[in-house]
Amino acid sequence: MSSVGRRAFLASVAFGGFAAVLAACSRPPVPSPATTQRPPTAATPPAAPNWNDLQSRISGRLHLQGTDRYEDAKRVENPRFDGARPLGVLEAATADDVAQAVRFAGEAGVPFVVRGGGHGYSGYSSGDVGPAGLAPSLVIDLRGLSGITVEDSGAAVIGAGASLIQVYDAVGARGRAVAGGSCATVGVAGLTLGGGVGVLTRAYGLTSDALRSVELVTAAGDIVTASADENEDLLWACRGGGGQVGIATSLTFETVPAPTITTMFLEWAFTAAVPVILAWQQWAPEADPRLWSTLKLLSGARHDGPTIQLTATWTGPSAELDAQVAGLHERAGVLPLVNSVEPDRTYRDVMFTYAGCAGVPVEQCTTGQGGALRREAFSATSHVPYDLLDARGAAVLVERCVLGHRLGAIETAVSLDALGGAVRGLPASSTGFGHRGAYATVQYTATYEEGGDPAPFDEFVRQSRASMVPFWGEGAYFNYSDSALTEPGTAYFGENAQRLARIRAAADPAGVFATPAFRTA
Repeated sequence: MSSVGRRAFLASVAFGGFAAVLAACSRPPVPSPATTQRPPTAATPPAAPNWNDLQSRISGRLHLQGTDRYEDAKRVENPRFDGARPLGVLEAATADDVAQAVRFAGEAGVPFVVRGGGHGYSGYSSGDVGPAGLAPSLVIDLRGLSGITVEDSGAAVIGAGASLIQVYDAVGARGRAVAGGSCATVGVAGLTLGGGVGVLTRAYGLTSDALRSVELVTAAGDIVTASADENEDLLWACRGGGGQVGIATSLTFETVPAPTITTMFLEWAFTAAVPVILAWQQWAPEADPRLWSTLKLLSGARHDGPTIQLTATWTGPSAELDAQVAGLHERAGVLPLVNSVEPDRTYRDVMFTYAGCAGVPVEQCTTGQGGALRREAFSATSHVPYDLLDARGAAVLVERCVLGHRLGAIETAVSLDALGGAVRGLPASSTGFGHRGAYATVQYTATYEEGGDPAPFDEFVRQSRASMVPFWGEGAYFNYSDSALTEPGTAYFGENAQRLARIRAAADPAGVFATPAFRTA
């Protein structure tokens, strides 16, 4: 499975919920014509940041432009952002490093962003994305905060910089599980802050639903705990509300006993795509909560032609899976050409397989030096639909897949990941996640050759989204961030947007943790 194919499960953001603050700009006053003006004087240039001061405060390492490790340290997971030139990259070793960086930034007037896994679709964690409104900034990289402890109670205390594959390895080794995405190198904190959809979502809920407490660095550079007993509004915002109230440095999750999982792969003739889409959208979100599935329309050079596929995970008895899927076949009125089932697999085995890391040591399940994975350049955006498609809407999705085959991309994809089940088991206001009533999250992606111009691929995925707005409205998933959305608060969080805005304003009046889309100045 390609890394972009797996992104349908992740949550990747590279800490979109934490990202950038830019120096606020205000319009200079317009002088009255009747006022005699003084001769203009030259503005005093801002003092250069004292980076030596910052390095003296931390136990981690600071990499500045021109230093040996800067080029490696600034790299994120999407090669399209390799041209970014952040002011520097601070590799934090402790929560206090993060606190010191926030204090320094406030004192020196330095904009900063936070990086977890480095997957953010808008590129904010690269520290320099002019088209998205992000000026060169200091990157606070959390990947050194990756310790994981699974307690006898089942609680898992996880450093904010841990990757999902590290989480699955450590938690699975203790016979426990946490629901999450399938991309190996996504950071657990970014996934959680935006919600956290994945292959066990319908059985156990969103990743953020399992979050019980979080250690945060505040805008003042203090370290606090947010839980049901203290700072509960901050916890609420961090449970799928996009964060932006502080920098998470450690998260505590309630885990579940690791299930035995059966996986299934189906593929139909593409001529059956419309009836399959119509059948899946009715069947998938209402199926037994132990059954999760993703439906993908794929095209591009990686495929001989447009194709439609389904991948499913089932946590019930393997012998019962065929009966569970029978409803899909009946509604579609057509059987798949390929029907492959792998029964009774372990949680760790399944999650490593989805991550493209089957048989790979956890330390090599990375795109870094010596890693077994590779980066791919891509464009992406999303939808979160509530209304079921009619045949006309399904035909538009099919048309986008066909057009994608002519785009010159390595792969284009429309991926529909089922919600329902445990996601609907909590009230809409119980956490910051704003789309509990939706039946799926949808991702539009285009993977292209590294070094290629992203513009035509950005245009393609955004046109795909625009073509579906008449059917699905404006809802979007925060972890699949798109800097082009005009009303991001409502799109990402629905009815929870107003409460989230109030919490952010109280916790961070200056907006130092706000992404460009959520800045008010």
